[in-house]
Amino acid sequence: MPQSINASTDFGSKVMDACKAGAKKARNVAALNTSTYGVASEVQWNLKVTQDYLDKKKNDIALPDTNHNVKNNWSQLIGGSSAPTIGNYVFDP
Repeated sequence: MPQSINASTDFGSKVMDACKAGAKKARNVAALNTSTYGVASEVQWNLKVTQDYLDKKKNDIALPDTNHNVKNNWSQLIGGSSAPTIGNYVFDP
């Protein structure tokens, strides 16, 4: 499903539901936590998962990566996730 910038989604919930269903079928397996990038589109879902965990409604917890934006900027500056350039020229390392 296409996601607009900073739109909240239920994707994480669907993934965790699938993992829990697989764990139940496999037996002796549990989904303990989910790790997300911590970007704005995931904030509400991370908050709900954490609240549900603290209220003892769920056994899994959200572990957002608070350094995602720093890592993303670093990757773009180094050229890991965008085409590297020198001035107006694009080059391929």
